Amino acid sequence: MTSGSIRAGRRWRAALGWPAALLLLANPLAGCSAQDTAEAQDETPAQDEMARPSGPVSDRADILPEAVEATLDAKLRGYAHRSGNAIVVASVPSLEGRPIENVALDTFNTWGIGGRKTNRGLLVLVAPNDRQMRIEVGCGLEKPISYDVAKQIIEQQMVPPFRSGDFPGGIDSGVDALIARLDSAKEFGATSEACLKIMKEAA
Repeated sequence: MTSGSIRAGRRWRAALGWPAALLLLANPLAGCSAQDTAEAQDETPAQDEMARPSGPVSDRADILPEAVEATLDAKLRGYAHRSGNAIVVASVPSLEGRPIENVALDTFNTWGIGGRKTNRGLLVLVAPNDRQMRIEVGCGLEKPISYDVAKQIIEQQMVPPFRSGDFPGGIDSGVDALIARLDSAKEFGATSEACLKIMKEAA
């Protein structure tokens, strides 16, 4: 798992969750998660924090106006239906002292984002009060959403609006950039050894 920091004005820490490795649930949000499994297992999240949402948007930090959340929900549902790629956006009011890598991993695993066989899922996690964000990438999306691509989307599309307090704008811009990248992808699949093994076992 790789992380990076971005500084300008007040600091935002962008943890880039790539590559992903652990296959879990098969369901509408379903998918795989990241390779820090052992590191995250010794920390147990609060039950309400991990409660599975009914759709692709979970705004527990209350950073999205109701109308914006509804529009984003509809966009992500429609995109999943037409593409088979699941993008989930989540915000949390606090990381409660836990590394965002672990929170993202637990969330990805518990919710099961992507399909069991394709593993084509993404989690965009924002912790506004901790000034941290993370993109968790499913095994089946390693090729189109590389580390460099995720880093560029965070730095160029999300961080600038976030710095000015425009969380809806930053999230929407980041989601649009992810969708555009996936729509232009020529191939999907895994690149890391761990994910290649998982994809083989899931086939």
